[in-house]
Amino acid sequence: MLNLNDPSLLVLHSLIGGVSGQGLRTYPVINPASEQIIAEISLLEEGMEAQALASAQAAQNPWAGLSGMERGRVLRRWGDLILTNEDDLARLLTHEQGKPLAEARAEIAYAADYFHWFSGEAERMYGRSLPVGAGRRHWVEQRALGVVAAITPWNFPAAMLARKLAAALAAGNAVIAKPAIETPFSALAIAQLGARAGIPDGLVNVLLTDQPERIGEWFCSEPKIAKISFTGSTAVGRWLLARAGDGVKPCTMELGGNAPFIVFADANIPAAVNGFIACKFRNAGQTCISANRLLVHMSIAAEFLSLLRDRLNLMCFGDGMQEGIDLGPLIHATACSRLQQKITDAKDKGAIVESFGIDRRASPIGSFFAPTLVTGVTPEMRLFNEESFGPIVAVTEFATCDEAILLANQTQYGLAAYVYSKDLTTINQCQKLLQFGMLGINEARLSHAYAPFGGIKNSGFGREGGLEGITHYQSQQFIAWSE
Repeated sequence: MLNLNDPSLLVLHSLIGGVSGQGLRTYPVINPASEQIIAEISLLEEGMEAQALASAQAAQNPWAGLSGMERGRVLRRWGDLILTNEDDLARLLTHEQGKPLAEARAEIAYAADYFHWFSGEAERMYGRSLPVGAGRRHWVEQRALGVVAAITPWNFPAAMLARKLAAALAAGNAVIAKPAIETPFSALAIAQLGARAGIPDGLVNVLLTDQPERIGEWFCSEPKIAKISFTGSTAVGRWLLARAGDGVKPCTMELGGNAPFIVFADANIPAAVNGFIACKFRNAGQTCISANRLLVHMSIAAEFLSLLRDRLNLMCFGDGMQEGIDLGPLIHATACSRLQQKITDAKDKGAIVESFGIDRRASPIGSFFAPTLVTGVTPEMRLFNEESFGPIVAVTEFATCDEAILLANQTQYGLAAYVYSKDLTTINQCQKLLQFGMLGINEARLSHAYAPFGGIKNSGFGREGGLEGITHYQSQQFIAWSE
């Protein structure tokens, strides 16, 4: 039952030009913990996207014409409103996505961080003057791109939208957002708060659709859409890039991961276990930078796994609205089936599988998956090569630093990696040779509003967050002027 302090934050339709975009068809949004319908949303009708584009174009130029300080003030108010409404936003998020309420609150605060961070970056959109001779002036200006498309996933529906919206708007752009159909309420509520903060009508539009391919094709083919920013699977990223390439349309792609978590013989083992738990089981393992492969030095594997088993035994899973829940459900039953297929593949190839955790559900409903430890994982297994996106610990032992680096890099992905060691030579070697866009050294948290987030190889390109995040929503104009 959704008990909101401000019921108007539960929006059930697309937002186009600052007003309701109600269609004739509806779609039920399901709570993955209870399997109950939260509410039915109104879906986009064909032609509404053109209305969204027209309203975004009308709002964008006046917005870009404001000073960075003026845009920054609105973004800061927006971030403040998100924090003021943190409880309602977290409840919406837990109901639609399933994560424990404490994690949902942390995500909402993290979303606010992006508006606060980029409110400051809006004030610092510096160009530069270039040294030339008398009678001439050369300089570079930063320009907004225009209307950009933001496609966001279901695993962090508030934070991923905030990361794109705040940067794009700080740079002077308008945004047409398409949230995941499984988790629309966070995006709609955040957009609602943006209007209260002073965002002009039409500057941010939110489209609800169960036809993502049709909207994706439109984003790629419509010449008035200046850029696409996508967070999601590598397969969908490739699909979008193939179509955006026809129009030479710039894209930012934050795609899949297969993060190694490497624990060397000299590591602080309790600290490494704590870091691994935080990294692996956040959002029930449904994060792109989740530790996907646990690589442990063979001399400490028994000790590390013993401590890890103790922690896994105490993990409680159930409805995220309950107190004391560590793991919520996976997003749907299909996600559970995919995980089971990977575990079966590993078991058939010789791995050992153990299940853990305390089930706090009143009845066996919801798309839950117990914490699972799989030892003896080899590079031939799907658990080693594919992103799990669930609470599965896939363990591979190694003997040398060179072997650990070789195993870690044995993947098509390159988003994040983690290293636990006290030895500076080992750390230095890993830092130089690991092929990943982000690296945690005795540190399991990599995502911050002030830091660039992104990967290499099949994990995508471009960066979100940090100083780098705003640059992907700008173009540079060089001006040469002779008197």
